[in-house]
Formats: sequence, structure tokens, C-alpha cells
Amino acid sequence: MSKHLADKYAELLTKGDVIELFKLIENRFGTIKGACKAIGIERKTFYDWKKPVKEIKIETKRKLLNFLLKEHPIDVLEFLTDRSVKRSTELLKLTLSTIYEHAIESDVMKFQVLTSRFVDVISKYDKPLTDYIETEISDMITSLLRKSEKLGVSIENQV
Repeated sequence: MSKHLADKYAELLTKGDVIELFKLIENRFGTIKGACKAIGIERKTFYDWKKPVKEIKIETKRKLLNFLLKEHPIDVLEFLTDRSVKRSTELLKLTLSTIYEHAIESDVMKFQVLTSRFVDVISKYDKPLTDYIETEISDMITSLLRKSEKLGVSIENQV
């Protein structure tokens, strides 16, 4: 599973994300050398990240994610989710701002079209992400409640 996820989401990582995630590995192994060895990269690769314009290769991102998804799957998946939501929010704001700016500067006919599109975009993305997977969440909550009954613990106030 970790390799598949690493292949799929590695390109979402920015240079800053990679450096932040690398610190998790460095903390575990105590040294940059140990962290680099653990994920299978050269120390030179790590030090290249410090260069102003140096882009991090996709294969390096995959190695980092693959390792971290095996070692800290919950933390890394939450990190990826947080970053994706933040970037999606930024893109939505940029999309709405662009439509708005074009509408403000347009004639009557184009203004009406763009205003309609503005409203459509808001309607399309107005729901929280969890609304899009409501059924899956409901199924998982049901299973967690069943498991809590078997274990004799109450989680009803939590879910």
C-alpha cells in the first residue's frame, strides 16, 4: 500500500514539505546520515535541498513518502490531507478571485455569464470534504461502534 500511495502523491510534495517530512526521519535516526540511509538517498541529495533553486526529484519524494507511510502512516496521511486541503482552498480562492476580477471589468453580457459561473463554483465546492464521503464515514462509524461494544468501551460521545 505504501508504495502505491507514495507513487500517487509524491508529486504533491513541495520542497518545504519534503524538508519538513525528512525531519521526522532525522529525529528517529538521530542523524542526517542515518535518515538518508533509511530512505535510500545519498547525503549529498539532502544537502542539495538547501540550494535556493534546486528542485527535489520525484523519485526522492517517492522514497521519502514510501518510508514514512510504512513507519508513520496516520501522521503522513494526515499531513498530506492537510496540505491538499490548504492548496485546494488556495486554488478555490484564486479561481473565485479571477472570475470576480473578470466580471468586474466586463460588459453586461459577459458580467452575467461570469456572475453565474462564480455562483456555480461556490455551489460546487461549498460542502466540506467529509460531505463527499459521508456514506463511507457512516459505514466506518458503524463498524467502530460495533467494535467498541465488543471491547466494552463507550465511544458514542466521540463519534
